[in-house]
Amino acid sequence: MKKLLLTSLTFILALTFVPTAMKASSGLIRTEVVADTTVTKEALLKRLNELEGLDRSTMNRHEKKATSHEANAIRKTLHSDYGGIYISLGGLLLIIILLIIFL
Repeated sequence: MKKLLLTSLTFILALTFVPTAMKASSGLIRTEVVADTTVTKEALLKRLNELEGLDRSTMNRHEKKATSHEANAIRKTLHSDYGGIYISLGGLLLIIILLIIFL
């Protein structure tokens, strides 16, 4: 009887999570195609070097803040568009465990 109850509860719990997995994504799909990514990357790196080479001692607080925000945005763009594949530690452990089990 306990086994039947446990099996039925597991089945019901599994069915409650199915509709959320089947929901369509609401995120935007990136459709533009950059003709030459190396030119864009070089332009971003050039602008980043310009921002880092600025003399901040002559700037006021608002100008310093604006340049730091622009530099952070450029770094974020470079890491997201031209970075590699990132795997969390938990995901990496799961992959290793599955490889050990199946191989």
